[in-house]
Amino acid sequence: MHYIKLFVLSSTPRSVYAVHYDLRDVAWGTLFPSITLVSVICIAYSVISPIINGFAAVTFFLFYMLHKYMFLYVLDQPASGTSFP
Repeated sequence: MHYIKLFVLSSTPRSVYAVHYDLRDVAWGTLFPSITLVSVICIAYSVISPIINGFAAVTFFLFYMLHKYMFLYVLDQPASGTSFP
């Protein structure tokens, strides 16, 4: 797919650079529903059973680590197959 985009979309040096180094988009449609669902469940059940707050803290810490890794090391990488300096 990378080479097809490079062939079709790149007619100037600036567009070649954009094809090589533009960041990929975040799939916000799949990111927010999972966090929202966990948030609603944790808020609703924390009133009934306060031990849920500990599980919620661990869950949100794991979500934080996951998204930090995703934003730093997955979305910021150029597409595979690029030999651009």
